[in-house]
Amino acid sequence: MRRLHVLLVLLAVLLSSPAYAQDSVEKSFEFHGTFISSFLYQSDSDFDPSARYYDREGQSVGQAATFFRPDLTLRPMDHLTLFYQVELGWNAWSRNNVDQWFPGAEDYFLVKHRELWARWDWDTNGDVDVGLTAGYQHIADPSRLFLDHWSGFFSIDVAAPGARTKILLGQLPDSTFEGMEVRDNNFVHDSFLLGALGEFDLAENLFLDAALLGVGDYRVAERPLYLATALVGIRHETASLRVWGHLLGQSGVWQNSGIGGDDQLILSWAAQAGIAQRVGDTHWGINLLALSPDDDHDGNNLLGAFHGSAKNRSSSLWLTEDETRDRYDNLDERIAMKWGPFFVNRAGLMVFDAQVGFHVADWFHPLVIAAASWNLNKHNAEDHVFVGFETDLVLEFPLGRGTSLLAIGQFLLPGAGAAVFVNEIDREARQPLFGLQAGFFTKF
Repeated sequence: MRRLHVLLVLLAVLLSSPAYAQDSVEKSFEFHGTFISSFLYQSDSDFDPSARYYDREGQSVGQAATFFRPDLTLRPMDHLTLFYQVELGWNAWSRNNVDQWFPGAEDYFLVKHRELWARWDWDTNGDVDVGLTAGYQHIADPSRLFLDHWSGFFSIDVAAPGARTKILLGQLPDSTFEGMEVRDNNFVHDSFLLGALGEFDLAENLFLDAALLGVGDYRVAERPLYLATALVGIRHETASLRVWGHLLGQSGVWQNSGIGGDDQLILSWAAQAGIAQRVGDTHWGINLLALSPDDDHDGNNLLGAFHGSAKNRSSSLWLTEDETRDRYDNLDERIAMKWGPFFVNRAGLMVFDAQVGFHVADWFHPLVIAAASWNLNKHNAEDHVFVGFETDLVLEFPLGRGTSLLAIGQFLLPGAGAAVFVNEIDREARQPLFGLQAGFFTKF
């Protein structure tokens, strides 16, 4: 918090100085942000009502919390842009104490630095624009299914008539501990990413997406993972209609990771397609996503499960990420295993969701969401297929531009395909869950 305060003071001094005030056309400062204060209640943390011996006070989930993410953009001269994003929270009122001064304490006020980068844009005096960005950035592929991460990158953007491309070179966060001093660091057990993203105009409002991304992951000694992911997709986007479809294929090798030290050949895929439309005061949409499963035998010489980000375009709030605020408890993550920054589900996954919303009045926007999910290889989920069915009622009460009160009612009917991964005692229990959310949301 002290570091953030010092940064804001320095920026204020810089902006108020006579030197900065000169030639204000070339220099600018922008401040944007997102603020949330919300309440969450869920009837249980899993689908098993069995009383835990060590948790007699109950199994329900409840939290009131506050989150603020300010974005600071500074343009001190022509062609140069500096950007900083920090998250204050997710801070739970019952846990994080603003009077706690020791940053190592468990109840310290949480601060998460998200982005910190500088960008230089060249003046090419032509139809081609070129920019170089260096630092911690948020990078996502068009589908979000594989790459949707915050990490350190060098990226080069090239924009020409009819085409926009981004070339990436960076490192993904890894769990191998290294010291603070430079002589305690090296590249031996790091995770690297190299690739390119492209968007091409096919016709008016019609775009072709393409990407080729490679990962070299050395976090486990003598078990490097080499993974290449290719993406192709098509999008049609207008003010009232969006249609999209993306197909991803993965190929690689995970050396010495199989039974007996055999190499595992990686051959996997993912797909996503959807449509969203606004007709008068009504808007609706559907989305279908699928992640490939592994075969029936774990540790053999073939790994067919997709390495993904656990991000997608689904509107579901429980089966997949709740975009209102990601609390890292979505079901698709809980039934998968984690490998570094990626999630791997050996049973595979399919999610179908639909939503319909109404503009009843300027002060009232209701939305209904329904979603269902299945495992694609039941043999990797103890012969169970159905993961669950979710329905949500979202009541939005707009207060002004970008500012609303939200009330959300949720219901989840779990399947045995999720219970075998989530339950702690009775793996067959399938107790339905309900949840409530309410809060104040603003984005400016």
